[in-house]
Amino acid sequence: MVKKTAICGLIYDPDSGVTEFTIPDSYGEYPVVALGGYVGRGAPCPFDIRVKGIQSSLGVSPSGGTFGKVDGKKVDVIYHDVTLNLGANIKEIFANQSGHYVETGGDRGEVHVVRVFFNCDPSNRQFYSENGRLYDKKGNLVEGFFWWDEEFGG
Repeated sequence: MVKKTAICGLIYDPDSGVTEFTIPDSYGEYPVVALGGYVGRGAPCPFDIRVKGIQSSLGVSPSGGTFGKVDGKKVDVIYHDVTLNLGANIKEIFANQSGHYVETGGDRGEVHVVRVFFNCDPSNRQFYSENGRLYDKKGNLVEGFFWWDEEFGG
């Protein structure tokens, strides 16, 4: 049996100044073959990028191109743009990126959105990147991410 591993997420620290991340080809002796997936007896573990210091119990997705209101409060959208370098070994992606909501007081809140720009290793057999977006080899856009050039009104 070949053992393998997946990356279920990462934490982005805006204060670090680091905005580019490389998904490793291996972790120790195990090849990294997936972003997200299923663990144990099949529990879903989608890939997600969290912002360090943002404690949110509510992940929100845009509806109709806007985050609009959350729990009746107006929101300010704060973007965090990162680059992900994807290696040749990745065969599967199960992502569910969401904006992370934080109350700021009164009738307002913030939604922190991590937008992604992908660079995919050309030798990857399952995926390729074009203009920062990630596609499978059939030409389908990979779902589950906020792309670097998307904006959502607050």
